[in-house]
Amino acid sequence: MAPFVSFAAILSSAFVAPSHPRPACGSSNQLHEHVAGRWALWGAVGSPSVRNPMTAFNTQRYLGGDLSRRMKHRPLGAATLQQEEDSESPPSTSTSTVGSNPRTPLVDLARLLGATPSDLLYLDTNGDDVRGAFVSRPVETGEIILRLPLTSCIRDSCAPSWFAVQNSDWAARLAASMLDIRLHGTSPFPTEVGKGLSLWLSMLPEEHLLRASLPVHWSEETLANAKCTALEVAADSSYFSREEAVSDIVSQLQELDGLFEGDDLKALAHAALDVVQTRSCQLESADGAQWGPPLHVVAPIFDFFNHASSVESGDGYANASFQLEGDWLVVRARQPINQSEEVLLDYGVHARPQWNCLNHYGFVPASRDIDEDGQYNEEEEEGNDEDVAEVFIAGSRFEVGPSFVPVEMVEASVIAIAEEQGSITDQTWSDSTRSIAFDDFGDASLLTPDVAIPIANRLSEVAFQLILEPGVEETRGGYDEAEDVSASEVVAAKLAANLRWSQFNVLLSCAAAMRDYAVDDFE
Repeated sequence: MAPFVSFAAILSSAFVAPSHPRPACGSSNQLHEHVAGRWALWGAVGSPSVRNPMTAFNTQRYLGGDLSRRMKHRPLGAATLQQEEDSESPPSTSTSTVGSNPRTPLVDLARLLGATPSDLLYLDTNGDDVRGAFVSRPVETGEIILRLPLTSCIRDSCAPSWFAVQNSDWAARLAASMLDIRLHGTSPFPTEVGKGLSLWLSMLPEEHLLRASLPVHWSEETLANAKCTALEVAADSSYFSREEAVSDIVSQLQELDGLFEGDDLKALAHAALDVVQTRSCQLESADGAQWGPPLHVVAPIFDFFNHASSVESGDGYANASFQLEGDWLVVRARQPINQSEEVLLDYGVHARPQWNCLNHYGFVPASRDIDEDGQYNEEEEEGNDEDVAEVFIAGSRFEVGPSFVPVEMVEASVIAIAEEQGSITDQTWSDSTRSIAFDDFGDASLLTPDVAIPIANRLSEVAFQLILEPGVEETRGGYDEAEDVSASEVVAAKLAANLRWSQFNVLLSCAAAMRDYAVDDFE
């Protein structure tokens, strides 16, 4: 990562690719035989020093809330995954009301899947109207919150026999396993686990709303309305990766004579991949051993945990972490958790910055340390890469935070100011020319008041362009009278608007910090 000027220090950070075990298919005593490690395609979670790969296990947000609570819980429909049509219906979760929100115990689901403790977690909605997993009693640091056997997870190491693509992507293998449940139900699993998976599948988001939350499916117009070049580039990259996975799945489905007659095979593949992208994870072993390819899983119950940053401890930050312990996916408290408090995990490097989280997980995370007026109330930590916004200066793109700017952006601003003043006329900026320009503005610090104020003005200008662009009002609620706009279009437009608003707040905060710095330096 490029260095930053934090108005007092040069900041830099780096991430280390972790490792984890890969279990084989079969009995539990085989699950120790393979271990592996590398980055996941869609995300990461972990401690500040080592990031554990994580791929989008969150419950998606819809218009500021969780997609899966904004709809009736049901199996995904005919155009996507659907649960097994058993003669014996799986047990249903009982619900009780806490305040005005539905409270759904996970006792039945945990018992069917062999998860422990079975009576600790329940589903509820938090203050932001987002569904998540909460604890029914106090939990101490290091205590186990969830212990889920890998045999109850859908694993990329156990792709169905009909999916025979050589060197296939792990996401395609997981998606094929999800589609295999449509083909054969949960019969490959033990009876109780099969019932648990059927119950879990009935709690997934509706396909069209989940699809609408992912920029890989957005129209060019919606992507452009997000006003984020980085998101557009990332979505384009995701599109090509997705098309390759879809092609692999469709080619194998076409070999199954008549089993998917009348179904849109591409739609089935996309729906399964959407679930994988937003609910799967890559696991890391406790000892960090690394042999063979990595293990990716879709883990019921585990996928209900929501995201929060782990850069600090305390309210609003991640209060739990996870790893692979033997044959179990284990979630432990990283700090004391109060009764009725939500369990939060850090989704890692692919959940930061906001545009990257939107591209990978389908939601825009809340900014840290921001008050009700949209202002950051604490100075950013060194190396923070969570709350950033993009700005173009002298034709180059930079990312700034609420209280830091890249050194390269300061350098570009110095050159642009020097050119304006006529002190440099050569358009080819050699190292010697740059050195002369920097000397003109003082070699002790490039970020002088004469440079900080123009940068602040540029940041403010870009910020207001984000909220003055045509179409913003429509994305903030003007669709009520439009008869030709679908719910999916509203979801996508709202997420684009949320990203613009997040970028707006970062830019204004950075501009204010730059002006404060300039005033303090001048005095």
